[in-house]
Amino acid sequence: MTVNHLPLNALSCFPVDRGNVTTPCAPPRSGRTAVVEFENGYLQPRGEYLHHAIDIWGTIGMPLLAPVDGRVVGAWNGQAMGDAGYWVRFVDLAGYSHYYSHMNAAPLLTVGATFRAGAQLGELGQTGNARRTVPHLHYQVRGLARRSRLDRLMGGGQAPPLAEQADGTLDPVSETLLTLAQPDGRNPFNPYRELARLALPLGATSNPGGRYFIPAASGGTSPAAP
Repeated sequence: MTVNHLPLNALSCFPVDRGNVTTPCAPPRSGRTAVVEFENGYLQPRGEYLHHAIDIWGTIGMPLLAPVDGRVVGAWNGQAMGDAGYWVRFVDLAGYSHYYSHMNAAPLLTVGATFRAGAQLGELGQTGNARRTVPHLHYQVRGLARRSRLDRLMGGGQAPPLAEQADGTLDPVSETLLTLAQPDGRNPFNPYRELARLALPLGATSNPGGRYFIPAASGGTSPAAP
């Protein structure tokens, strides 16, 4: 099966803030730090389906950061029901749809809100079917559906990436694309390589199997990763 990988530099920030360490994507803050782990579990069999996502293991309550500039296009703010638990979906200026699930509580931003890379979107949790495993972020990236429809509306030309105007607002074509934004199940992307690139400046190490370990700042604890 062909795997689409996110291109180099598609992401700006690692999605999970490990603790009180100042980075370009995370402001300084006090509190307990913890180890973060992940591996390339993309397309692993999960019962009757394949896992089109990367799981990032941590501890409950760790801040979840936006990996890109974007806008929220979907969020579950009710009870943590269903397999996904609390979740948020957002799109970026390059035309990708991002999805965080198993969050600890409702997302901090509502549908329509715009944000910059590094903004906190919620907290890592164990809601939904993650209750049967360990606390983690389920991170999924897909292409935007209906881009081909937008291409046709534009007379067959290729739809440009979402773009900001001088005043910071999105141009009309971008607004249209965001309005039509839905996850395209036929066009998933594996973010593992980009996550690995972003983990290295955080002091991450990896084992021969490709599992990355981002250390705690000091005296942190390790998640009970599977």
